[in-house]
Amino acid sequence: QTLLEAVVAVLRSQTSGPSMRLSSLVSALYEVSASFKDEIKNAGGAKTWLTEHADEFVLESDCAPGHESVTLRAPLPRAAADSGGLPSAAGWAAHPDDGEGQSPDEEVTTTPPESPLRYHLNGNSRPHAADGGEGLPPHPPAESLEHPIEFSSHHETLEAPYREPPSLPNGALHTAVHSHSTLASVRPLAAIRHVATHMELSEEEPSSPPRILNVDELPETQSCSLSWSGPNGRAAADAADDAAAAALLGASSEEATQDPLLIEKKIRAVQKKLRRVQTIEQQAGVVDSGQQVLLASKPRLQAQLSVLLQQWAVLEPALLEKQEQRMLAIANSECAICLEEYSADTPGIRTSCCGYHFHNRCLQQCIDSTGHCPICSAPKGSCKVVQQRTRQSS
Repeated sequence: QTLLEAVVAVLRSQTSGPSMRLSSLVSALYEVSASFKDEIKNAGGAKTWLTEHADEFVLESDCAPGHESVTLRAPLPRAAADSGGLPSAAGWAAHPDDGEGQSPDEEVTTTPPESPLRYHLNGNSRPHAADGGEGLPPHPPAESLEHPIEFSSHHETLEAPYREPPSLPNGALHTAVHSHSTLASVRPLAAIRHVATHMELSEEEPSSPPRILNVDELPETQSCSLSWSGPNGRAAADAADDAAAAALLGASSEEATQDPLLIEKKIRAVQKKLRRVQTIEQQAGVVDSGQQVLLASKPRLQAQLSVLLQQWAVLEPALLEKQEQRMLAIANSECAICLEEYSADTPGIRTSCCGYHFHNRCLQQCIDSTGHCPICSAPKGSCKVVQQRTRQSS
């Protein structure tokens, strides 16, 4: 497997789209093959190599150090590939066999196969949903738009770089999951320590809800739970959560009880059910049969959570040691912020909470300027390992 093939495979494996942070991509490549490190180094660095392959990737470097991102380019349309440039109005309208199209001054309407969107291409080539499209509201003409609409579709006839989707309006399904996980990293351990520190199980009256603080200290509207419009959608979401939690908590083999990442998932599943219990208890209305069953399971859920937290307290040191050994194997890697090789003059420091190396000066600059860990984006107050390493190195 060549370096180019490996980069394409890693980007395509991302569930949120073929885009990821440059430092995360480099670390993932080192996990695939150690020979890629020398190849990238001989090319002048990761940024230089990506610039040489600009026809395959988009490198976004107009951002803070350590936050550069790489996006896999979508294939050009056939007409654009033949002309060597971006698709024009004539290229979109041209027949794939005769190679001729209409004048760019004429308005051309074309519908890509299997796509509910219709695009009007005129002088400024701004795409928009056509009036009367199935399931789509009328859209104003392209000239009235302040910015052209960006698409993240990877259809072979569209050439558009991936962009993060905008936040959805109130009442629609939305999530606020912010994750920078890679193939070579694990979930921040500081979050689990935060759970154990800020979880208070109520043993007072049966009706008193457990006082559970959000793991990420986010408002309820930004938690990882799903918000559905309408009672039917919420009931369906709760049923799906119950089925997933039952399958997860049902894993009781010896291997499952010794897997720290699985224990973490179980903790989060129980937490979610307890938050639903708390919401039901705070409501003054009549509860249905499903909610009554959930309320009756509150003592069992609290007991499960207590056992899981005890298991995590035992497994956490082993996970830290395992991650420490993995990081020692790549201790001569490049800094995940400036992407430069380590040397005797600029020793690197490690952060076990997100599994990356940094130059001391680079990490300190990020913490001083943003107050967040540059990789996992944990607040400085929560990323205790980063603070500890910084104090030891100063």
